[in-house]
Amino acid sequence: MYSKNWGGDMTSEMVKILALIAASQARIEGMKATNQVCAFGHYRPAYGKQDFFQEAELMEALAQEVIQK
Repeated sequence: MYSKNWGGDMTSEMVKILALIAASQARIEGMKATNQVCAFGHYRPAYGKQDFFQEAELMEALAQEVIQK
C-alpha cells in the first residue's frame, strides 16, 4: 500500500484509521449500488448528496489524523 519512500512507520493507530477509511469507502460503494437498484426500479434514490458528503467528511477527518501522525 505504501512505497518505501513513505518515510515513517505505520503505527497500530494509523492502521486502524486506514481500516476505518476503507470501511467508509465500502459504505459509499454500497450506497451507490443501492441507488442504482432504486433507479432500475424507477424509485427515488435511497441516498442523497448529503449522505455522500457525510461519508466524505468522515474520510477527510480520518485522513487528517493519519497526516498529523
